[in-house]
Amino acid sequence: MDSNYVPYYGVMLTSLFLSNKEERFEVYVITNDTRVGAFDTLQQLVQRFRHKLHIIQIPKELISRLKSNQFLGGHLSIATYYRLLSVGSLPNDVHKILYMDGDMVIDGSIRPLWDIDVSHVGLAGAIDCLYFDSDIYLRLDYPSSQGYFNAGVLLLNLDYLREHCFTERALSFMEQNIDKLRFHDQDVLNKILVDAKMAIPLKYNFQYFYIMQSHWEHYNAQLKADILAEAEHPVIVHYCGPGKPWHMTYIYRQYDKLWWKYAVLSLWHIRRQWKPITRSLKWLTKVLLMKTHIWPRTHLGLPTELADMKLN
Repeated sequence: MDSNYVPYYGVMLTSLFLSNKEERFEVYVITNDTRVGAFDTLQQLVQRFRHKLHIIQIPKELISRLKSNQFLGGHLSIATYYRLLSVGSLPNDVHKILYMDGDMVIDGSIRPLWDIDVSHVGLAGAIDCLYFDSDIYLRLDYPSSQGYFNAGVLLLNLDYLREHCFTERALSFMEQNIDKLRFHDQDVLNKILVDAKMAIPLKYNFQYFYIMQSHWEHYNAQLKADILAEAEHPVIVHYCGPGKPWHMTYIYRQYDKLWWKYAVLSLWHIRRQWKPITRSLKWLTKVLLMKTHIWPRTHLGLPTELADMKLN
């Protein structure tokens, strides 16, 4: 975890604890941050709900290897690759974990998700909202029939991953194919585990791009039906992409109220932020173009099938 992201992970954990009061959690934070007090408020939150927090420092040699080969851009930091290092960093007596990004909220029980049997695979994840993009399969060199999952919510079988030397295979692939990685560690996970994955229901990683018109038109009938079935009450809402609910320039208002519902219940006083000026100017330009009907509203609009749903 990047310590600058602590407040947003805090909101995610607040939503997790409030929506799963009958459960006991052990929370593992994988980080390279050694500053005293960096995670104190997070510790207070976890203790308030009577759970346990473990701060795991990534070995220096792995960080050095990662920094020498990182390929980042846009809204991402080196911390986005920490998922690849979790297998080698967590204690050997931890056999299974549920990984979750910080840009999401949990609004229901995750017990059915946790109970999914992953004993025969490396991980389970939900289909990515851009799975239809043929460029993915050209870059990663595997057939589109194998699919492409989103790495925001992952049920990881650590025993399987350790047995198959996942960390070394992942880092080696990244070092040798850095120019092919558009979606960073998510690409690496999909490639390395192409034959060792299974799908989870969309409601456990409901990406808000699922309901954007620009994506909807690429989905088959079954995926559309699955999205329609879960859109009003997903268990986990994932605000993937560079725009976040806490940004002043966030223009995807679906599920916005849900995120702020948990933000105000957290230990952090979060206010909407302006992104860097260049991104803010791009956003303002898009708004003006939509006002003048130059930028197509359908790019951001909802499909007609979802128009009457309450997506707060």
